[in-house]
Amino acid sequence: MPAKRVLIVEDQFLISEFLNVWIDAFGHEVVGIAATCEDAIAHACDRRPDLILMDIQLEGVLTGIDAALAILETYPARIVYVTAASDSARLKRLGIETPEILPKPVDPEALRRILEDC
Repeated sequence: MPAKRVLIVEDQFLISEFLNVWIDAFGHEVVGIAATCEDAIAHACDRRPDLILMDIQLEGVLTGIDAALAILETYPARIVYVTAASDSARLKRLGIETPEILPKPVDPEALRRILEDC
C-alpha cells in the first residue's frame, strides 16, 4: 500500500499530535496541521492531500464544515470528520449525505482502517 498524504485539521494540540504520531507510525505522511478554517483551506489547496482529517469545531468563527465545503468547491478531497459529537444529521442538512466520521477519542485501529481505505 503506497503512503497516503494526510492533512490534519484540529485545534486541540494533543489530539493533532496523537493523530500525527499514529499516521507516521502507520507509514503515512502528514503534509500539514491546521487549527483554523482558513489554514485548512490554504493547506488543502497548496498540498493536495489524499485524506483530510477534519475536526468540526475549530478556532475562530468558521467551522470544519465550512472549511470542508470550501475545499470541496475546488478540490475533490476525501474528508473524514473527527468529532466527539455525532454530527451526521448536521452534515446531512448541509448536503453531505454519507459523512465519514472518526469519533473522539480516536481509536488508532479505526484510524488505520481509514488510511487503508484511501
